Amino acid sequence: MQACIVRRSLLLLCTMGSLLALAWPPQSSDKAIVTVHLHSSRKPLSVMELSDPQPASMISPRNPCARDVPSTNLTRADLLVVIPGSLDRFELAKASRVWRQGVPTALIMDQGLHMLQDAAAVQEELSENLEFWGTSPDVPVTDPLKEKAGDFRAALAPFLANKTAAPNSYKWILYGDDDTFWFIDNVLIHLDQLDPDMPYLLSDNIWMKERASDMAMHPNPKAPRCLPCGYTDPLQGQVPDGSFNAPMGCPCSSASLCQADTNNVMYNHTNCGNPWPFVTHVPSPGYWYFIHGGAGAIMSRGLMELTTFERCQEFINGPMPRMSGDAMFTLTVWHMMGTAPTDPGYGFYRPHVQMMDPGWLSGSRTQRGPEDEGTYDGGNDPVGVIRRFQQALDGDVDDQTCEQLDNVLTVHFRGRYAAVDVTSLSPELANQSIGTNNFKATAHLHRHMAQVYHHYGKFLVK
Repeated sequence: MQACIVRRSLLLLCTMGSLLALAWPPQSSDKAIVTVHLHSSRKPLSVMELSDPQPASMISPRNPCARDVPSTNLTRADLLVVIPGSLDRFELAKASRVWRQGVPTALIMDQGLHMLQDAAAVQEELSENLEFWGTSPDVPVTDPLKEKAGDFRAALAPFLANKTAAPNSYKWILYGDDDTFWFIDNVLIHLDQLDPDMPYLLSDNIWMKERASDMAMHPNPKAPRCLPCGYTDPLQGQVPDGSFNAPMGCPCSSASLCQADTNNVMYNHTNCGNPWPFVTHVPSPGYWYFIHGGAGAIMSRGLMELTTFERCQEFINGPMPRMSGDAMFTLTVWHMMGTAPTDPGYGFYRPHVQMMDPGWLSGSRTQRGPEDEGTYDGGNDPVGVIRRFQQALDGDVDDQTCEQLDNVLTVHFRGRYAAVDVTSLSPELANQSIGTNNFKATAHLHRHMAQVYHHYGKFLVK
């Protein structure tokens, strides 16, 4: 069903292990998607009540980003955040509670809860925060630069969480790392226009290595993907230069992508009638064509109903080559569910709007460490995102920046470099209490991003 939002004079017509479960009250699943009506007053974006006082730098004399925001039928209780992690990184998962308030969460860890000395107290803490704990053990690595011990856990996490969640208890899964930040209120606005029973794997941050290049990059605008079912846009048909001409996916299949790939970016267009995946220069997703896990991905209830945890576990633990967790996950969705990635939509026709893990660096950056050799990371810019929110609070932004902030869904802190980013934001704080401790730095970034987003939402009330 279609609905409309007016933003800045633009009319947008949107459309392994055992699991300890703590059931939360399931939400009614019979809400119809309805036309969103405009309001004369601005509803705050955030429902969080943060204890941090509002810094003087967050008080602005004017309101450059004020806009009408639709109310939504979708609520935080309709979401399920899934975080693959480990016991030694539990503090990072806890740090994200500052923005996960009211959102049920599955923590898929490397060890069982019973391994904790204070397991009973932790169980009570999990219950208070609408969390449940699942386990999927580490798998030894052979190449530390290309593999992580938790890769298989990362690939299995959404399917394991879905197996244990109470029936009809969620409409959408938000899947990301423990250093992924979700802008929940922006997410609710965008997802409210989509049908959760349509199979969707949503991301606009896709890894792909092109035929004539040795460089793998993300996000890659040439990566094959669909637009949401029923999606229309005032810029419809104005495909940005260098971008894949995304078809509408109801749902997104390899066949629909093959037919749209007239430039033979990844498919042999003349052989679309052959059994999918039709891929010519790579065997299938996972071989440098996959969603970027740090940027996050959104899965619909309809997608998760297409298969079982047991089938996915058998496939992931089967004969496929060892790959990163996000590559194995994408490969599993492709083969077990017959579903390819769908772009969330709004940023597709607007290259300046990257919805999932935007990169607003002043210059190009191809790598931050040796594991990045041969790749290009166009995201992972938490410093740039925080500074743009602060500029908005100071009244020093233009319409394009406001549009970026209104539509950002995730940021990837990339914890192994978090201390460098915190130092860039606040050298004094880094020297006094964080130093080179990346865990502390990542936890600080969760709190800092939540704070500026919270104040941005309060500030935008007309």
